[in-house]
Amino acid sequence: MQIHLSAMVRPSQDVLDHFYGLADCDDTKRLKSVAAIVNNVKSHAESRDYCMERLIGGLCSARGASRIGYAAALTHSLAGEAHWTLKKIVEQMEKSLDLSDREMAHNNSIGHHLVYACLLDSGAFKKETSSIMEKQLALSSRFSFLSLSIGDVIACALLQMTVSDVKKQAWSTLKPALKGASLKPEMAYLCLKLKKHAGSLLAESVPYVSADGNLKWSDISETFLIDLLKGMDKGIAYLFIKQWLIAAKEDGQWENGFTKVLKWAKRDEHTATERLLRVTEVGLTLADNAKQISTVISEDLVTRMSKLAKVSSLASALTEKVKGLGEGTSAQDLYPILVSLEQAHVDAFVKARTMEKILERMDEEHVKLYVTKCISSPSSLRRLLSVFPQWPTINRKTALNALFALAKETESSVDKKKERDDIFATLTQCIDSLFKIKVKGGEQASASLSEENEEMIMKMAKKGEDGWKNAEKTIKGMGGELARCLLVLYGCLSLWKRTSPDEEEKKEYGETMKEVITIAKNGDTEENNLVLVDLLVSLLGHSRRFHRTLVCFVFSPMLPNAKEQWAEHLVKVITSSDAELAGDKGEEEEEEIDEEGDEEMESEEEGEDEDEEESEEDDDLANMGEVDTEMVEKLKAALGKAAVTEEEEDSGAESDGVDDEVMFKLDQGLVEAFKNIGGAQARSAVASRFAKPLRMRVCDLLLFTVSSKETPDNVKISFILPLLRATKKMVIERKNEDSTKKLIELVNIMAHLKKVSADEKIVLSIVSQIEKESLTTTNPFIHDIMASITGFLCSLLCRPSLSPTAHSAFIALFDRFVKQDTNGISAPLASAAMATCPIAFGNDTKTFLKIAFDEDVRIFRRTEALQCTLSLTRKDVLRNCCGAAKRAGKTLGPLAAHALTFNGKKEEVKPRFMAMLLKLIFQLADNEEAKTALSPVLTPVLESLLSRETEIFKGSGPLSKCNSACQRAANRSALSLIQGINKKLHCYKNVYK
Repeated sequence: MQIHLSAMVRPSQDVLDHFYGLADCDDTKRLKSVAAIVNNVKSHAESRDYCMERLIGGLCSARGASRIGYAAALTHSLAGEAHWTLKKIVEQMEKSLDLSDREMAHNNSIGHHLVYACLLDSGAFKKETSSIMEKQLALSSRFSFLSLSIGDVIACALLQMTVSDVKKQAWSTLKPALKGASLKPEMAYLCLKLKKHAGSLLAESVPYVSADGNLKWSDISETFLIDLLKGMDKGIAYLFIKQWLIAAKEDGQWENGFTKVLKWAKRDEHTATERLLRVTEVGLTLADNAKQISTVISEDLVTRMSKLAKVSSLASALTEKVKGLGEGTSAQDLYPILVSLEQAHVDAFVKARTMEKILERMDEEHVKLYVTKCISSPSSLRRLLSVFPQWPTINRKTALNALFALAKETESSVDKKKERDDIFATLTQCIDSLFKIKVKGGEQASASLSEENEEMIMKMAKKGEDGWKNAEKTIKGMGGELARCLLVLYGCLSLWKRTSPDEEEKKEYGETMKEVITIAKNGDTEENNLVLVDLLVSLLGHSRRFHRTLVCFVFSPMLPNAKEQWAEHLVKVITSSDAELAGDKGEEEEEEIDEEGDEEMESEEEGEDEDEEESEEDDDLANMGEVDTEMVEKLKAALGKAAVTEEEEDSGAESDGVDDEVMFKLDQGLVEAFKNIGGAQARSAVASRFAKPLRMRVCDLLLFTVSSKETPDNVKISFILPLLRATKKMVIERKNEDSTKKLIELVNIMAHLKKVSADEKIVLSIVSQIEKESLTTTNPFIHDIMASITGFLCSLLCRPSLSPTAHSAFIALFDRFVKQDTNGISAPLASAAMATCPIAFGNDTKTFLKIAFDEDVRIFRRTEALQCTLSLTRKDVLRNCCGAAKRAGKTLGPLAAHALTFNGKKEEVKPRFMAMLLKLIFQLADNEEAKTALSPVLTPVLESLLSRETEIFKGSGPLSKCNSACQRAANRSALSLIQGINKKLHCYKNVYK
């Protein structure tokens, strides 16, 4: 590119700088530069030629946003009064943008195209429109990559003109290009854009455009679009497709137009997937309603999306488009989209719950269709369960009836076992979601069923259930809320019985229904309620998860009449062995395992190899640990006379062997022996699989009981001992089992119950029982649990102070802890009451200090007494106990002075005791009344210690080994604590003086 600007007058340097700003990617800066240059062209004639030539030459630059900036500046410079003629502009363009230059031909051709576009857009050369278009078309034939852009520019220019002006000024140039056997792509593109504006003119030359501006879709062949797009550059092709789809949309032929695009996309299998995804993206940008979106989500797209790993962008576009559909979109239009999105597994790429939101908008008819379809798809079933609670009542009712009908249809189909299982699971979980269970541990628990949901269940249960009327009459005869809940239970059992795919399960549900009727007949008695509790626990023992919600619902109205025996009864279930809980279920599964074991043993016998057996036996012997004597005895019994005795084994005598008949009998005996050995292990595994979930569910039921406000307080308190004993047993026997952890959580919740009141005698009796239980365990974890419960029980009686009886009981407990010969009563248990309710014991500091400094008491108990004193001398406690601080100071002063007096002899100091003592003094030194008593006694002792710092606190000094204990207790070293105490007491001494 050669621009000869030396002879021209240059504008000012400010304007020249703005030419660089035309390439700036910042829109604001670029617009400012365009305005400055256009203003200079309009107002400074002397530099106009320089600017115009510079603008024309800059259109070939690919730097930044040059083409955008230079084209905008040139268009606005040409607009209005034409200072340059078309001939002059073309001459300058051919001079500045030489198309014969091989290296620059590509960029210069773009410059030519942009100059013509600026001429058309400026509006200053309307009379030369035909000539400009002719030059553009000539450029298109030489540089095909510009063809579609040239067609677009021409179309945009013609759209600004009236039809008569188009006919006068441009038609003579365009008409020859529109004739012929086939149109060029740019002409076809131009027709698509102009068909509505100049349809009457196009109809004269283009056979597939009608005078009314629509395409003659019936006359367009199947290969029309394929022929047009053949050989077209990828980027250009999708621009053409976009305009094609716009035309189809305008004509109301969206499906027809998109189908033709799909045929082009699938023409080459190697590029079909990429084309299909791109076409879908284009289609989604144009689709406005559910029908159009449904057309875009083609079967081919669905098939390919499910196989592709990375289509998240398309999936996101799909979901965003679907989200934009208005509330007025009908379920009939939404349903095909839902089906297509599910088949494409869009939810695997985008976690937006779009399909759930569509499913929520289905009407009654399409809910039934979806339920029928979704049985074969696990993901659809999960979606149904997710949306079911959000549906209106009519939709939920439709879904349940459809599922129930499907269950009955597939009942006798042996080959549809999987479908029957899925239908039953979905139906039962949908019913389960109708119940609302809320549990906030220790604070709230409720179970409810709305009237409309109850009516829905009852109507379904009545259909086809023999003897329903009699059963309903019997149950309602009980009266009250429990009768209503039992009737719901009976209805659910009826539904489960009729839809379960398992015959044994059907029988169980039938038997349970009979038991419900029997319970209803016997009325609301204490014994009958315990039978009902048993029945509910047996339902919890079932493997089905949906039983738990219904059990809580039935259990809820029973809670106001709950009895203490229930705790023992439920806890017994938790602590029972696996075999006891499994019962018949373990035996049934054992038979199945025995049969499997027989088959495995037979197959092993058929494929044995003697050499391999010997090597395996050698390995087994080498790896054998302790001998199982029980197994050895069983094997000896099976071998009979052929068994080798210990004497024979020691003597090394050879056996004469046995005949074939005896050998066959021995084989059979060994088979039975090994079956018995393996069967015991199998039975244990089966029982464990059954028992573990049952324990967890009973723990949940206990949590519901103690959290409910309907449960009487005295019953909640009565649960403490059984739960504590169960926890103690489970921690020992099943330490790592989930039910043990659950039980521990439950006991901890019991220790933090709120708004509970209890009789003092009952509470003290429980404390006494806890003390007895503590004597039979050495597990520190259990002792901590007992301590937390004891503290809770003390808080129940402390309103805000304890009665003399209760106070004496807890002091006596600590006294027994101090005087015991063994360590049965733990320190946390003994001091739990003082730690929980220190204000109630605020006047007992003297008692605890005497114990702390009694040398006949073991040191760790003395330390615990100091720990209690620390609790009793907190600021809040001393504030509420008049005179307690002074009494504590008077008692502690002499005792502490004696303990801190070191005569230079090697005296044994207990670090933890000393740390607690220093912390206690430090704490009391903040109280003015305590200082009065402490300062005269302790100040001389402390100053003596500080004067002998090296001797006392360093090396082998008596307090040097107390640093770590002091750090743990008070976050200070021993020296720092004593310095702090001394400083506090000195402050008081100075004030006193």
